[in-house]
Amino acid sequence: MIVNLRIQNVALIDQVEVSFAPGLNVLTGETGAGKSILVDSINFMLGGRPVRDFVRMGAEFAHVEGILEIDDPSVKEGLFELGIDMSDGQIMLERTMQTGGKSTCRINGRTVTAGLLKEAASLLVDVHGQHEHQSLLNPVKQMHLLDQFCGDELTALKTELGGLLSRYRETDRELKSIAAVGNQRQE
Repeated sequence: MIVNLRIQNVALIDQVEVSFAPGLNVLTGETGAGKSILVDSINFMLGGRPVRDFVRMGAEFAHVEGILEIDDPSVKEGLFELGIDMSDGQIMLERTMQTGGKSTCRINGRTVTAGLLKEAASLLVDVHGQHEHQSLLNPVKQMHLLDQFCGDELTALKTELGGLLSRYRETDRELKSIAAVGNQRQE
């Protein structure tokens, strides 16, 4: 869940900070009030492509950062597999884009690729809106939901398979190393 969102130099927004409460949060307002800019900012922070004229006119950069709380153990496990520390149950996502289009992404203050940001964000937030994609159409998300449905037995089997796969890869590396030594001797 997004706990806090800070937006700077995005479209018409100079600077704004929004805090969200647990449960359902609804953004309402008249046309032109900035609801779409908030949603576009969240999508940008999650690794999405920025909309046209994303950086505020006259500004050198646009910056969006969000603090998210994570309670779901499977999400924490997925983030751990991506190399992201979740020891305190919170994660901070940041993305900055210069007027020239170059962007910088950070997770918990560590610079990461846009791909890693997007992959991590897909575990954290699902934005639904008019004419927007839905995560249920994503095969990776479908597999995750099916795995969750299968429960602890499947989790144990996946863990066992992961261990066997690691042992296989290590054995394969050792065999290739031995073969390389043999080839060097023949040469």
